[in-house]
Amino acid sequence: MLDAECTDLNTLVYTHIYPTLRVPDTELEQKTVICMAVNIDNPVSLRNKQARRVTIQLRLHTHQDQQRVTTGVARGYVRLDYLAGAVEDVMRTVGRQLGLAEIELYSNNESQLDAKHPCRVMKFTAYAIDSQCP
Repeated sequence: MLDAECTDLNTLVYTHIYPTLRVPDTELEQKTVICMAVNIDNPVSLRNKQARRVTIQLRLHTHQDQQRVTTGVARGYVRLDYLAGAVEDVMRTVGRQLGLAEIELYSNNESQLDAKHPCRVMKFTAYAIDSQCP
């Protein structure tokens, strides 16, 4: 991800972007991955409407040998840091398109999956207005 060959988003789904949490198959797996978990809470009152709080956790991970970006628009950046910035921008746009109110990044933490895979865990919260409720 962030390489020239990754221009068609459809080829990234289930190879680099997963709708569930996952861990690398082996310590040797050398690719950058975005995976996610979505949690929806019970309805709450928001501006006189019923809404559900949606929490979206994105985990970005890569092999340690791919952290340093040496080509392209992200040249000179740490891969996961650059990708986290791009993901935040996309989440704000997608949130509005999906009708999520007030999407907000509330944590963005560096972590480590294993000895060879650094990761960044980003958590967003938003409210989905329930149009079925008065």
